[in-house]
Amino acid sequence: KRQGFGPNEWISRPTLGMLPLVLLEDVNCDDGNRQNPSVNSDMAMSLEERVYCLGETVEWSVDETHEIRDWKGPEKKTARTACAFLNTGRGGTVYYGIEQGTGHVLGLRVTRRQRDALRCSVDVLLKAFQPSVLPDNYTVSFVPVRLCESTDGLSSTKNLYVVEIHIKRFAGGIIYCTPSGGCYIRKGTQDAELTAQLVRDNTLRLEEQRYASQIRSLKADIATLKRTRQLFK
Repeated sequence: KRQGFGPNEWISRPTLGMLPLVLLEDVNCDDGNRQNPSVNSDMAMSLEERVYCLGETVEWSVDETHEIRDWKGPEKKTARTACAFLNTGRGGTVYYGIEQGTGHVLGLRVTRRQRDALRCSVDVLLKAFQPSVLPDNYTVSFVPVRLCESTDGLSSTKNLYVVEIHIKRFAGGIIYCTPSGGCYIRKGTQDAELTAQLVRDNTLRLEEQRYASQIRSLKADIATLKRTRQLFK
């Protein structure tokens, strides 16, 4: 259900699509830093086949796998959250272009060149993690923002996107640290710095998740054997 402001009222807001963006001119965006140099931002966007509606309220809230950030370039808070998603093992997504607190879709107005620079800056950030985050473990998506309830002012949504940095779910077993040396884990809506106790607890939880399916299978086999045994008594 869409909530918040009507489409025309959103267009009149002076902050629409004008969140600050750092275009990292000095980042070396060669093929070695790109996730997939053969796929540019426009191609990746077209593969999404998803859109956000301008002014709608997203159905999720900030939790263990969702975080909203103001885009000012890859910075400490973004690095901490990505690190926390990696170390928790469940993955998660950092969103830009959604209003903090309300969950209203605003979008970021970014050109093709800015999208390429933004994607590259994320690649450089995650590559600097210890250990480096492999490109297969994350994606950077630019999901178009559209006027879904009106045909007026469609040109106002040109180059308007919600940016999603998605950390994929994986088995874990590796503790990642940010370029500054901090190690974090996701606890509820917060990025908690890892202590020795948290490392132990997280390792135990990951091991339990890894073997949970095997344990369930073994329990089912034991139950079947018990029933079979009863039949032959």
